[in-house]
Amino acid sequence: MSDKNTTGLAKSNKTVAQGNFIVRSHLSFGAVEARIFTLMLAGIHKDDSDFKPIEIPMSSVTPHTGGTAYEMVENACKALMTKYIEASETDRKRGTKLYSFVDYLGIDKGTGVITGIWSQTIRPFLIQLKEHYTLAEVQHLMELKTGAAHRLYWLLKSYETLGVYEESMEELKNLLCGKEVKYDRLYDFKRFVLLPAFAEIQKTPESPENPLAFEYLEEKTGKKITSIKFIFDGTAKQLAAERKANKVKSKKKITNQGSLFPDTPPVKYKPSKVTIQGINKVLTHFTLEDLKSMSKFLDYEKLVQSYLDNGFTWNEDKTILSGYEREI
Repeated sequence: MSDKNTTGLAKSNKTVAQGNFIVRSHLSFGAVEARIFTLMLAGIHKDDSDFKPIEIPMSSVTPHTGGTAYEMVENACKALMTKYIEASETDRKRGTKLYSFVDYLGIDKGTGVITGIWSQTIRPFLIQLKEHYTLAEVQHLMELKTGAAHRLYWLLKSYETLGVYEESMEELKNLLCGKEVKYDRLYDFKRFVLLPAFAEIQKTPESPENPLAFEYLEEKTGKKITSIKFIFDGTAKQLAAERKANKVKSKKKITNQGSLFPDTPPVKYKPSKVTIQGINKVLTHFTLEDLKSMSKFLDYEKLVQSYLDNGFTWNEDKTILSGYEREI
């Protein structure tokens, strides 16, 4: 049976895959580049033994027509021609290897079809994947508005089954923007890249249509955010269930007015200077049992400090930590 449909263009998948070697590489995409790349992936089928020619109608990339639209797509094709990924750390010991995505890519202004050929060097990370790969829904990817959200979605999907994933701010910048992009302050990366990407992909009560459910904690050294810890839906729900169960158990114990863990030496934490402005006003209380239960997944002292940094406070005998947080 032919692999072509009646339009002469390759059939597209609803689900696409990439080897984690690509997903976790230092790479950046513009918004249009990300859409084209997604549709390029959609032309690869799991049973394919080799690449087929890239054929994408421009109308799948943008609803706009005319010279401006052609120029936008043409510039995105030129940018994709320059994209490459570097060898893994293991390969780098033998020298640097660079893998390009395509041998050529362009648009026919007569037919409005983007055509191209994949590079054979990238084949092991896209064809007949058996392990170390990540799946994503084309519909979700095509709804994202920025290249950074596209990259972050793939990255978090690749770690979702682990339950918890932590990455330094500097490495997150490299993963979403590439090494070439520099920020004098990583706060600017957080403000202009990371938080807008979160807003696009994070499923919340305010944005239930977003594709990925996770919570995140900012890990700090002093006042500086040094890393982000992502807690995915399954783990977050487990923590919430344990927290709720422990609250019921602890109600009677709290009447003793003593430490729930008398053998645990007191830990000195930095005072929080963060206000609750801008945080959803859902009052939450954590007993020491709650925090100990949660620390099965997260370092106890860092967990407590992260809540203090976000406006939580201890009661007088440091047995209950209270503050405002967004509901899971």
